[in-house]
Amino acid sequence: GDVLAGDKVGSNNLSPVISPDGRKVIFLSDKSAININLYIARTETGEIIGRLSRKLQRQSDIDDYSYVRSAGTWSPDSRYFAFTTYQQGKNQLVIVDAQSGDIDRELDFEGLPALSNPSWSPSGEEIVVSGMRYGQSDLYVYDLENEDFRRLTDDPRSALHPDWSPSGDRIVYVRESSDARQVEEADWRPYEMVIYDVRSGNQEPI
Repeated sequence: GDVLAGDKVGSNNLSPVISPDGRKVIFLSDKSAININLYIARTETGEIIGRLSRKLQRQSDIDDYSYVRSAGTWSPDSRYFAFTTYQQGKNQLVIVDAQSGDIDRELDFEGLPALSNPSWSPSGEEIVVSGMRYGQSDLYVYDLENEDFRRLTDDPRSALHPDWSPSGDRIVYVRESSDARQVEEADWRPYEMVIYDVRSGNQEPI
């Protein structure tokens, strides 16, 4: 396919995410020369189909996109795209119809001002995110059918970058290692990968 370059996109293009069917890619770009926006393009030709965030910005006062920590996630059927935005001092999880650009849901979870790294389950029924409450980062999952939002982990060690296994029965994520909290003045913290069993709730470092 063609490279997205030149007058097709802006000078800063970030967080590309290819749809499960491989036909489209969503990315953030400063193509508008005013601010960062979500764009959708065809992977085969590089043709920009449109600005996915056009209707979102028209209907909501969005301050920023969490493109550094959270790229966004496609639904398994390549119809919807979920991502986090920053609005009025807190994050929201937004689900958009990738074809029309219409907003499907704007989710604001009470008591959870910080959200990042959404990942859609292979079944299409749930979205897992990393959420911060009172300075503690844990995994939370949103059930799209029941509109239920529940906590998966409860650990003072940060839980980040969750992703589902292809079977949907496990979630892999990054967590501060057991030694991290013992390093009080270090400029960095060691991290480890952990497998979370969705059925049992058991967690095992890799």
